[in-house]
Amino acid sequence: MLPKILSVATLWIFVLFPGLYAQSVPVTAKVRNTGEVVLNGKSIETHVEEGVFYRSSTGVELRQWLTTDGNPVHGKMAMAAIYDAANDVNYWLDSVAHNAYVQPASTVNLPEGSSSGQPQPALGESSVEGIPCSIFPVYTLQSGQRILIGRSCKSKQYNLVLRMEYTKPTKDPTEKQYRTTTEYFDVQIGVEPDPKLFDLTGFTIYRPDEKK
Repeated sequence: MLPKILSVATLWIFVLFPGLYAQSVPVTAKVRNTGEVVLNGKSIETHVEEGVFYRSSTGVELRQWLTTDGNPVHGKMAMAAIYDAANDVNYWLDSVAHNAYVQPASTVNLPEGSSSGQPQPALGESSVEGIPCSIFPVYTLQSGQRILIGRSCKSKQYNLVLRMEYTKPTKDPTEKQYRTTTEYFDVQIGVEPDPKLFDLTGFTIYRPDEKK
């Protein structure tokens, strides 16, 4: 079974950053997700996922984890996520059963901006893989309150969050905390991915209001 810390992080990273427009710069990249269990300020457990990210010039995005702690993922743990910007739809893909599950847009995490939709000013400038990016706060909503949990570095030029780090908040500071760092590497800008990667032909599509 995939460690809890990684399963939570995977869900978040798949739904946090959909494209904002239909026409976009194509991108192919690798993604590394480091999840840590922290107790009393010290890291007591670490797990690493690595995967791929593809974005077409039409704004369709695909993310998929390929390994966890150096071992290939299998079955449902190898599910991919597709975001269709033109129709504003997220899909979880089970390539074993050939099912695609429509997921509602996330309203839990606010990587940039606020609940009122007003953009946040950048906290500073940095770079990832030599690509300039602006630093923004990362928030989560908890009991109607917006809580600062980390920060991200977003390339405005390519509309791409290249790095994000956050710590899941806990009510009791003595409890275990889950810290996640996600970063893109081997980033290739302008490389059009194979359209077959986004093809849902042959998949049975399930929506939230439908029963199998």
